[in-house]
Amino acid sequence: MKTGVMCIQIFRFFIIKTLETHYYTEIDTPLGKMMAIGSETQLYQLEFLDTEPENYLPKLAAVGQFNLSPQPCDMLENVRKQVEAYFDHELQRFNVETGPSGTPFQREVWEKVKEIPFGRTKTYADVAKELGDEQKVRAVANANGANRVALIVPCHRVVGANQDLTGYRWGLERKEALLDHERRQKRLF
Repeated sequence: MKTGVMCIQIFRFFIIKTLETHYYTEIDTPLGKMMAIGSETQLYQLEFLDTEPENYLPKLAAVGQFNLSPQPCDMLENVRKQVEAYFDHELQRFNVETGPSGTPFQREVWEKVKEIPFGRTKTYADVAKELGDEQKVRAVANANGANRVALIVPCHRVVGANQDLTGYRWGLERKEALLDHERRQKRLF
């Protein structure tokens, strides 16, 4: 074996062994299966799956800078319980520490989106205005579309200028169903 090849293999082994471990779990919901991924303290992704998990995970692992483990994790079990309570009309506000990646602007948008009250909506322009620049409507829409933490960063609550349902990473049918779910639940409380 050539020295260069051996050095690369040793380097790859070292990198893989030192990467942070992220845990994952599947969550069944009325709107389809979701995949939750996080560390022992933070949730990084909560996404509706439009593909089988065995097709999703290899793609994720290929781009991630972490090891994926299906081992049980208290934080993800907490996420599961909260998602189930949300769909069972028992929860309106999530209590989960998120650690989504993204640019500083995206993270700022996501924090504003988290402030949208349960069962209410805001327009992309409203969010841009709250961030101090009404001209950033498209940037807000793009940041909203880059959100990987469904429900907890409730990007489904952001709508078009005329309250039109526009752009939802996991499909407009799901966006409409989530808004209907929240409107029905809001009447219960």
